[in-house]
Amino acid sequence: MDKTQQSLPGLIRQVLGSLHAETVIKAQILQLAKNHLHEPEVITALLQVLPDVKDKKLRDEVMFFLSSLNTSRFPEPRILFDALLQFFKQEKERDTRVALLFRLQESIHQDQQLVDFFIELSATPNLSEPEMIAIQDTLANLPLISEDMAVAALEKHRNSPALLQSQALTLAEKCSRWGDKLFAAAQPYLDIKNDPDIRLRVMRRLADNKQMSDAQLITLATTLPDTGTNGIRYDLLELIKPAMRIPEIRLALANAFATNPSVYDDGEFDAITDMLAPYMGRDPHISNIMLESIKDLPIPAHRRKVLSLVTTRLKTEQVLDPLLALFTRERDESIREVLFHQVKALSVARHPQLVDVFAAELTEPGSPFRVTCAGLLANVAEIYPQVIPALEDVLRYDTDRELLRLCLDGYLRPGVPHQFDVLLAVVRNELIDTLSRQKALDAIVKLDLDASQQQALADALSGIKPNVLKYE
Repeated sequence: MDKTQQSLPGLIRQVLGSLHAETVIKAQILQLAKNHLHEPEVITALLQVLPDVKDKKLRDEVMFFLSSLNTSRFPEPRILFDALLQFFKQEKERDTRVALLFRLQESIHQDQQLVDFFIELSATPNLSEPEMIAIQDTLANLPLISEDMAVAALEKHRNSPALLQSQALTLAEKCSRWGDKLFAAAQPYLDIKNDPDIRLRVMRRLADNKQMSDAQLITLATTLPDTGTNGIRYDLLELIKPAMRIPEIRLALANAFATNPSVYDDGEFDAITDMLAPYMGRDPHISNIMLESIKDLPIPAHRRKVLSLVTTRLKTEQVLDPLLALFTRERDESIREVLFHQVKALSVARHPQLVDVFAAELTEPGSPFRVTCAGLLANVAEIYPQVIPALEDVLRYDTDRELLRLCLDGYLRPGVPHQFDVLLAVVRNELIDTLSRQKALDAIVKLDLDASQQQALADALSGIKPNVLKYE
């Protein structure tokens, strides 16, 4: 033997791992090892040779001997735990596995990997009843653990099956206070894809954490669309409500609502909008966000409520552009009526953005607002060129007397260029009042007509009953 082999660590590696060494010799070497534990190299050699020991009786003896040692004897306790965990994975004997579980339980506070080991093992199928009892006893009786250990467990199992998530959460619940790191690690567990019971446990734990920071509340607000129902959102809102006076928190709530406003049921919708309502007239960011969210609300009653909350707290001029955009997109006639009545009182001369919207309504045959739009646009026909084509469209194709009268009054205002064919269409229209037809004829007379236009006028007048219109 060389010098290394003659040394005790060398003998341990050579003899205990050998298939050919006699049992008596192995027992003697193991006894020597027990007598020289003051030498760190001896313990290291035992750890290293353990996987190579094929004799079950000897392997169990080495394992139980090592596991009985105080971890202070090991230069690096993790080496011991690695060896014991590896031994457990290879061991088939149930009693040995159970004994090893209780040994690992004693050191669970010393190494995060032991926490993960017990959590993952709890979800392993085909465990014996004593093994399950040992695992549950370990997890249920964990000492007060550090925040870092709880964070590590939560982060590792954020996407794991529900059982593993539950065990990780059980671990985290043993922390007396949830700081920012633990709070952040628990946040993914509120996701709607997770088990409702797990989400409720997280919410209850957060509710117990009375002194939550502004940053934590903002983070909670941002999770609102993804937390699902089953009371989770109500609990979240109850946590946020006392802090609504803080601008950043209420802005986060408004943004979270607008991210996906269609996911909330009636109660959740009412709770959120009622929390934001007092600030809609004071905070322009909140008002704009809520107005913008209307387009994504599928329920008309919800759209109507948000619209009412905003418009009763702000002057129409302050939110005119968003209101017009909503009016253009809206399909519910009752809401369109609310929006139209909100903006029609404004001066078209002072708010040119109204012109295109009113002109579109005027030329839409099915719009209930045509007569009102005709009266509003007629007064500014000489100011906005886009009004004239809208008036001409009505004069060419419509038969409603009041509508035609209003449009003709606007069309005949000074400064508005007149088209012969438009005026001639009014003259020919026997369904409207005679006075309007006469005004159109008088306007034609003032035009410089070419021969074809004169002939067209003569043909039109020849078809009209005598003495209905005066033509000189």
